[in-house]
Amino acid sequence: MTLWVAFSKPLDMNRAILGAAFLLLILFGNVLGRVRRNFFIGVRTPWTLSSEKVWDATHRFAARAFVIAGLLGLLSLLVSASPIAALVIIVVAGLASALYSLAYYKRLERRNQL
Repeated sequence: MTLWVAFSKPLDMNRAILGAAFLLLILFGNVLGRVRRNFFIGVRTPWTLSSEKVWDATHRFAARAFVIAGLLGLLSLLVSASPIAALVIIVVAGLASALYSLAYYKRLERRNQL
């Protein structure tokens, strides 16, 4: 980005950095659905760590949520480069994934499928 500014037109760094962050979120979402259960990477709630079914379902959901959040974020950059909007989009994707893991765990618990 620095080279772009040096040799070309001026660049709005806020938009560029937010755009890169949202692209990273999309890439992370594409990989997240294939992450095996571990204690280092992924949606590590007590519910996902206690059940392989919950781990897999949560990470498939989180993968879609992060890709959608990245796309919404890129779309929001076309409207405005608000860092608050970027933060809200990222937090909603993360919280939705954590809440999904709890809801799915409770559903399996009620059905005695754990």
